[in-house]
Amino acid sequence: MSFVSRHFTPSSTNGWIKTACAGLLPILIGLTYNLVPRYLPGTMVLLQLLFVIVPVVQLLLWFFIGKNIVSKLSHPVWGWLVQNWLGILSLLLFIWQFGLIPEQARNGAIAIFCQQFSAGLSLITYFIGTAFQSDILDVGFTEALIMQVSGLIFMLGASLLGMAIPRMSAASAARRAEKERAHR
Repeated sequence: MSFVSRHFTPSSTNGWIKTACAGLLPILIGLTYNLVPRYLPGTMVLLQLLFVIVPVVQLLLWFFIGKNIVSKLSHPVWGWLVQNWLGILSLLLFIWQFGLIPEQARNGAIAIFCQQFSAGLSLITYFIGTAFQSDILDVGFTEALIMQVSGLIFMLGASLLGMAIPRMSAASAARRAEKERAHR
């Protein structure tokens, strides 16, 4: 028995599954980014290089996933939301764990999980979150929330830019072809 649907053909379903699974990559990058210094403490040069390279790699990865997978879906806006579903969920869980419930009632696993989506971008988001405070070593809820929101915005922007480039280049090629036909 085969599954046949007007909206979800096997190739488009495959794209949706790839997009949903791609949402896990920033969490894995964030966990790696946080665990490597703990388990490889003696490699300071490697760690400093890692802290600089990871944000660039994470944003480029998200850009290329948006460009190569999400932009080819039948409904790219929904695909964009599916790609970033864990980031949106992480932000909501962060607000719930750190803003709405007392410290004694926090769930440790959720508190750790909700910070991993944008953890790879912490080199960038730290400076955004602490830009308007005098003591940059003291990060409170407001600064951490700014860091989480800015990390999500960077990720949303990278994937949106990746989605938009194929559409813009196709529109540009169509305009170029139209001009060539008009000049003949």
